[in-house]
Amino acid sequence: MRICYSGPSPRQEACAVGYPLATKLNSWKSCKDEMQAKIACFVQDFDAPGLPYSAPRRGRGNCFMLANFLFPPHMAQGPRDFTPCWFFIVEPGVAAILPSEENTRVAENYFPFAVCKEDDVLDMAQDELMGLK
Repeated sequence: MRICYSGPSPRQEACAVGYPLATKLNSWKSCKDEMQAKIACFVQDFDAPGLPYSAPRRGRGNCFMLANFLFPPHMAQGPRDFTPCWFFIVEPGVAAILPSEENTRVAENYFPFAVCKEDDVLDMAQDELMGLK
């Protein structure tokens, strides 16, 4: 067993003040709504070419979605945790997120895309993904 000691720091104190203020100002709901709007916009481009995906249910507040994509034959034999991310960076120029080590098998057929970016960055990514049609 390891016991860790820490003292209050300016960041901890700022969080302690910020959490009640965020609740009072309804920031949590605003953040969830903003992420859901970004996801709704981003998945439109997966709907267009018929790419299957999984997006968080409304109100969950997640900032990413998972896309299910079949690789070209020359890519299908590569390592499943690296090949998809490499493919998306090289082909459409959009970065997917590698799954954590413990989730490699669970996520081997899905590619996480973070949508917690500025709208202009998401628009650019959408344009690049449309090339997968």
